[in-house]
Amino acid sequence: MTLADIARHGLIMFPAAQGPALHAHIMDTFTKAGLDVQIVQEATRALTMLSLVSAGLGAALLPRSTQRLMFRGVRYAPITDVSLPAWPLAVITKRRPRPTIVDSVWKLLVQT
Repeated sequence: MTLADIARHGLIMFPAAQGPALHAHIMDTFTKAGLDVQIVQEATRALTMLSLVSAGLGAALLPRSTQRLMFRGVRYAPITDVSLPAWPLAVITKRRPRPTIVDSVWKLLVQT
């Protein structure tokens, strides 16, 4: 998939206030490629973004780790014509007790 492909679909993006530097860098990447991309929907969570993609509302740029989440109608594809930034991720949680979902997310992040 190319940036032009994403621009044709429209972009499902997190709000600028959620990550101003990353948001600006992503939008600047489209501008430098000479592409006008429309943000068709904003969402603050990856699961919401995937649901919107599944509904056919646009394309989303998400971390590679989300490929483990299976959504009907969602095709995961690397961007072939440009490198988008890699950003470090940190997770803080209590040692025990913690909800099972936290353990599941932890295992997912450690594997990537």
